[in-house]
Amino acid sequence: MTKWHQYRSQDLSSKERHKILTGALAPRPIAWVSSLNQTGDVLNLAPFSFTSVAAKELPLLSLSVLPNSRGQRKDTSRNIIQRKEAVIHVVDEKAIEAMNTSSSSLDPDESELTLINADTITSDYISVPGIDLSPLRMECRLYQHHPMEDYKGNLIGDLFLLEVLAIHLSDKIYNPETGYINYDNYSPVGRLAGNLYSNITPPFTLKRPE
Repeated sequence: MTKWHQYRSQDLSSKERHKILTGALAPRPIAWVSSLNQTGDVLNLAPFSFTSVAAKELPLLSLSVLPNSRGQRKDTSRNIIQRKEAVIHVVDEKAIEAMNTSSSSLDPDESELTLINADTITSDYISVPGIDLSPLRMECRLYQHHPMEDYKGNLIGDLFLLEVLAIHLSDKIYNPETGYINYDNYSPVGRLAGNLYSNITPPFTLKRPE
């Protein structure tokens, strides 16, 4: 007989809730986000694992950015709110160390690119450049922004819906004749709880019922 552990969310500490939620809802895809500050002279690069596809007819991605340890908006949030643009990169196994390094806490006038070996790639439809360390990147513009507050009015996160304007795929992972991603050459990394990550196991086929 299964034994269940039940907790009311309000009885858990913030750390306990975070550990359970991020451990249970896993693996989570990592959005490696490049964004520009308001003056356009600092390129910010940061990873976020609260992200997913939100819609397909109007191609939308959801991105949730939590405040920093001081309860303030992170550079990525401010940049997207101000410039209404961002590039979303997928993190694969080859870029995992660079991605982790780019999560360092820097001042707003410092770029994470100074910490990693990466070249920028000019975008076609937005002012924010991408980087060359990902086999898949998406040029996005802000569609909707929803500031999230707790019951006391404190900022607990920024939820962004980003419209995908263009998708760039390496020919190593994409076959334009079939329209499918080649998982033999594509190894996206997912976030688990704490410092744990995972890659994808060999995929299997399961037909949906009619």
